[in-house]
Amino acid sequence: MYSDTRRISDKQIASGLQLALEQAKAAKKQNTYPIGAIITDFDGNVIAQAHNMVVPKQDPTAHAEIEVIRKAGKYLRENKYQSVLYTTIEPCLMCMGAIIASDISMVVWGVNDRYGGAAEFVLNEYKKENTRKPDVISEPDSDIAMEIRELMREWEQGRGYSDENWV
Repeated sequence: MYSDTRRISDKQIASGLQLALEQAKAAKKQNTYPIGAIITDFDGNVIAQAHNMVVPKQDPTAHAEIEVIRKAGKYLRENKYQSVLYTTIEPCLMCMGAIIASDISMVVWGVNDRYGGAAEFVLNEYKKENTRKPDVISEPDSDIAMEIRELMREWEQGRGYSDENWV
């Protein structure tokens, strides 16, 4: 793992997650999964922001993390291992593959996802093949985590599901 976790402050983490949460709220207004993501450099400058577009695009790959990586593609190509991806929810298997392939240095997520999150699994398996993988910071801010969980509960209840995953 990299040692980049020391390169961003608690204030940057809170700010990045707050911006990702704003994107998640925008997704909910579009009647899609309320998940948001942003990419910044290590100084906290926003490179790109996006939210889940699975329902509007009718594309199961249009996760927030994939959308933000697509928007930041040129920057990521020119600035390998110089970026932080903030997302409201722990990335899934597909998104973690894209994060690793995009040479993103660090991933910060607001809440763990017991249903579809696969970040820890991917990183544990990936270390067997390669030493280049992003640092991760999971659930660093309890206040933002509570907001994200509430947003996810509202979304799932509106769809007729229980909120057991977001307790």
